Amino acid sequence: AAGGLREYDDTDPAWLPDGRIVFSSTRWPSYGQYSGVRVTNLYVVNADGSDLHRITAERNGADRPMVDPITGKIVYARWWRNHRFASDQTDTVTASSGGYLRKDGLTTDRTDHVGGGDFLWRNAWHAAAINPDGTGLVQWGGVHHRSDANHVYGGAFTAGGDLIANYFPMANMTEAAGFGGLRRYHRGPGTYTAIIGITELSEDYAHPSNPTSYGIFNGAYASEPSVLPDGRLVISWAPDYGQDY
Repeated sequence: AAGGLREYDDTDPAWLPDGRIVFSSTRWPSYGQYSGVRVTNLYVVNADGSDLHRITAERNGADRPMVDPITGKIVYARWWRNHRFASDQTDTVTASSGGYLRKDGLTTDRTDHVGGGDFLWRNAWHAAAINPDGTGLVQWGGVHHRSDANHVYGGAFTAGGDLIANYFPMANMTEAAGFGGLRRYHRGPGTYTAIIGITELSEDYAHPSNPTSYGIFNGAYASEPSVLPDGRLVISWAPDYGQDY
């Protein structure tokens, strides 16, 4: 697999308040834990290209960094893919094909772990916040254990600190391409308010079967907001799932 890890991409730059740049990159050589995609992490660099360093240690994805105007923290789309779960059992159980089914208080059994079946399982994106020095990683907002309700992939902040977020109607975003709609989130616990476009899993598929168009629904699409001084939004908009924005 090493040959596929030699090259890398740097994307999604954003200015930090102190004049440095934060961006997403596949420089750290790793594959994600789902679909074999390249792992992204956040890096910070001076505007002249000096002092480049990584500030996240994601196993799957850290994309679309923005700066929270209220806290100054970096808010980014974090792909949380978890298939090692906390267990109250500390014995070692090996698999017939090699490797471990359970070891050192961790298990691969998503039906039997601390909190009950699927309590700790994730394969979704959400909004995370981190200090520019890489400390203080937290979930920026959302609802406990509701992957679709928490789904965020880029967007823009209002002056008051609300997040106008891109939503893609498939939590792990791997089987289809494009966007969906715009949601408004408040920081801390709570759900979203729909704004425009595909903002939920309606199951009104553009192609219902054979194959099902997962992530692609009938309706108008919206993405990539910019917030005007008067609070209105400039957006990319498409009238249907063809997504001619």
